[in-house]
Amino acid sequence: MQAASGSVRRQTIDALGVIVRRRRKGSKPTPSSERALRRAEASGLRIAIVGRSLVLAPIAVFLALYGDGLSRYFWGALIALFIGIGVYYYRIAGSRREKLWFKYAFFMLDIAAAALAVYAAPLGEDPETPRALVFRLYGPEVFYMLVGAAGLTLSPRLVLTTGLGGCLAWLSLTLLILAGQPDPRTSLGIPPGLSASEFSAYVLAPDFISVPNRIAEALGVILVASLLAFATWRARRLVRRRVSADMESARIAGAFGEYVPTQVVGQARDGGDGAPHANDRVEATMLYLDIEGFTRMTENRSTEELIEILSRFFDEASAIIEANRGSVLNLNGDALLAAFNTPRPNPDHASAALRCALEILSMLKNVEFLGERLAVRIGLATGDVAAGPVGGKRRRAYTVHGDAVNLAARLEDLCKEHKTRLLISADTADRLGGQWALTSIGKTAVRGRSRPVRVFKLQKEAAIPPARDPTEAPNQTPAEA
Repeated sequence: MQAASGSVRRQTIDALGVIVRRRRKGSKPTPSSERALRRAEASGLRIAIVGRSLVLAPIAVFLALYGDGLSRYFWGALIALFIGIGVYYYRIAGSRREKLWFKYAFFMLDIAAAALAVYAAPLGEDPETPRALVFRLYGPEVFYMLVGAAGLTLSPRLVLTTGLGGCLAWLSLTLLILAGQPDPRTSLGIPPGLSASEFSAYVLAPDFISVPNRIAEALGVILVASLLAFATWRARRLVRRRVSADMESARIAGAFGEYVPTQVVGQARDGGDGAPHANDRVEATMLYLDIEGFTRMTENRSTEELIEILSRFFDEASAIIEANRGSVLNLNGDALLAAFNTPRPNPDHASAALRCALEILSMLKNVEFLGERLAVRIGLATGDVAAGPVGGKRRRAYTVHGDAVNLAARLEDLCKEHKTRLLISADTADRLGGQWALTSIGKTAVRGRSRPVRVFKLQKEAAIPPARDPTEAPNQTPAEA
């Protein structure tokens, strides 16, 4: 059994080595990681839609309240349009109806609307008021907000596109206002030789536009977008790495959880120290099971059929063991070794092991495996065992050593002599605390022991009592002889 455990452990270590080397080389995007990113993008896009509405709608409301004439109806219609587009896109975000270009067009529409809102901002009741004054009342803050909203989607391309759109919109707005002035005044056309008062009058004129400032503001938008795009790119890498790590953990658990206890798989996967060390001792109940007449079965069945029968039986038995908070430690031919209270804690381990044995026997009465009725013999023994990984630096195996391990196997063999399917050690009977009706068959010689041991069997196949609360300490009243 130790050789089998060592082989499995070597496979686990080899798999972990492949994973470590893969991580060093860098992980490539997987379909699962891309799906996770798409879900994150869709969720962030919905938040961005809400955020964008909170940014642009108040602007439109302000313009509608302080506008005059037809402008109020225009801005009211614009508000309704924005709400309608936002509600529709919120509903289809992340669905099959959403096209790749939708989100880009959506944010470009917002940028165009923001630029239009700045251009049409009310500047008083006099229609002759120069449009250049908008640059003294409003800045490119709305474009920063839209870039931030794009960042919620975790899409670096969308962030850069939004930033570039905001930059071009601000520059286009500057050129549009310059073109609308009959005699524009700019910082690039300041006449030379002006006095202080003349210079102040020139730059403080209502139609003056500082072109370098407008260019700097536009470049600021694209710079912020670039930094945020880099941050979202890093966030995407973290998502991919996390999803890849989760997939690797699932693969390890799925591949090797069939061979070694789940707790040992978790320790190997996480590099932790959750399982007991080899020199740690714990009281546990061992269950040793062997199929009766398996040698005869090998004469009448092909190798493929034997493997299929064993696989189906061990699958059923392992499910019962796991359901009773036990752990399958080893499968050796047609034999199975399971432990209760190591590596999985179970204070009521003796009752759990006996209940498990009876459920396996009951299952065999009702289930056939490729038309074959199986019969098993089971031995239960309780005692202190040393459980944990044992071995050197290159090869290690999870093993359980102790007298209870050997005694459980010997009791299983004694079942033939006493014509029963289940034998129980005295220590196990002591810890059952009268919950089961047991009968002592006296002291029996056991191979490998110098003195006979007291052995018990069930009086009859009574109903299986309900499981105890795993947090409840087991009753320690000895069973009657």
